[in-house]
Amino acid sequence: MACCGDVPTLECLAAVSILREHLPELKVRVINVVDLMKLESNTQHPHGLNEHDFDALFTKDKPVIFAFHGYPKLVHLLTYRRNNHQNMHVHGYKEEVP
Repeated sequence: MACCGDVPTLECLAAVSILREHLPELKVRVINVVDLMKLESNTQHPHGLNEHDFDALFTKDKPVIFAFHGYPKLVHLLTYRRNNHQNMHVHGYKEEVP
């Protein structure tokens, strides 16, 4: 589980608390992203993580549920070239269309 933003972080921690209570054998990691530019490669942005550090946090093959306070597309764009991009499921702001 990953999150970015104050409300998504609280919601993520609450969800993980419920999972740990009802499925104690399930391994869950929480990553709180404070600087979105960390998702970018260090070759693209000075704050970005190198591939090894990104993979150590987000893994190369495990599903990641990412709670975000903004548009989900932004997280997908920042992680597009990362190893585990296909397993990132970002939930964020959805604009109401009349």
